[in-house]
Amino acid sequence: MSGRTTTIIVSSSVLKWARQTLFGGKIQEAATKLKITIEELKDWETNNPTITISQLKRLSKKYKRHISVLLLNTPPISQQPPKFRKLPDFNKAIFDQSTFLAIRQAQEIQNTTIFLLQNKLNTFVKNVHKYNNNSTLLASRVIEALNISDSNRFKSNNSKEQLIIWKRLLEGVGIIILELSFPINDSRAFTIYDQVAPLIVLNHKDTDNAQIFSLFHELGHIILGQTDLDKELNLDVRYLNPNEIFCNDFAARVLVPLELLKKRVGTITNFNDDNIKDLANTFKVSTAVIWRRLRDEAYITISQFNQIKHRLSTFEPFTQHDPKKKFVANKNTYLYITIKRKSELYISEVFNAFNQNRISYYDVLNYIGIKSDYITRLQKLMYM
Repeated sequence: MSGRTTTIIVSSSVLKWARQTLFGGKIQEAATKLKITIEELKDWETNNPTITISQLKRLSKKYKRHISVLLLNTPPISQQPPKFRKLPDFNKAIFDQSTFLAIRQAQEIQNTTIFLLQNKLNTFVKNVHKYNNNSTLLASRVIEALNISDSNRFKSNNSKEQLIIWKRLLEGVGIIILELSFPINDSRAFTIYDQVAPLIVLNHKDTDNAQIFSLFHELGHIILGQTDLDKELNLDVRYLNPNEIFCNDFAARVLVPLELLKKRVGTITNFNDDNIKDLANTFKVSTAVIWRRLRDEAYITISQFNQIKHRLSTFEPFTQHDPKKKFVANKNTYLYITIKRKSELYISEVFNAFNQNRISYYDVLNYIGIKSDYITRLQKLMYM
């Protein structure tokens, strides 16, 4: 007597959501992974299908969703795709799976942080939001609110160190900042706005100068109350998108304020590649940002800027590096990667909630995603 095959009815809306949040518009690829036809998959996503347990397990594996999630009646509200301003139809997006996973991870961290912060509104964004119609004034107010000093700007030895300084300043006012890896062609960086836990994701594959500019460009979107995904960052002064113009100008003015630019320029009247590079190294930004700021403040004419503009069209700091020197791992490498992927702010809030007896030790391990053996070392890296 042959055994009966166990079947189960699943929600078509959940299956469609699970596919869209990992494969986007690549429905044929999803069907191939599931070893079914595209017609079968479309039927599954339309008419609550009856599937076998082995098919359910394959769905869980290929969609990278727990079986319990796939058995829900409706997609979880907290994990609906973000409504990116420049991506009106997320369901048709053509991204690499690592990009979809980065978005999913960002949402999970943001949702957990909202819980850990007990829904307390972010006062920094609320206080500076009132200046969001003037990029110059906003940059000035943000510099004041973050208490950015000359030491903050100039004590680092390189852009990698400076990026850490900028990230810590922003995380100090409640902005979650993650560094995740996904194709640069998909996105330079993105934001998911929330009144409690606004979040910025930087692309770890980008250069350090690129990430620095992206950090403040995306902060501009956060202050404007926007969830956005930037596939490119265009510094061309003729750029027509008003929101991008605003965020570019805001970021450039925070990173290279006029008064400090005046001091550093001094008596220079003939700008060339050498002194521009020196200024860029001083401010830990790209040469494109320096040229743009010189043009903004009339140190050079529009005609002069146009003569060198073609060399800036690729925005050199956003060009992917040649492979770096082979990285030598040590016993803390895994923890440093965890901090970048989860953020110091998030991990700190997890520890705070545990110390206040609001979550269990098991929750700590689950939220951070590490084994108990690493907890003490992680705390030392974070707080010592």
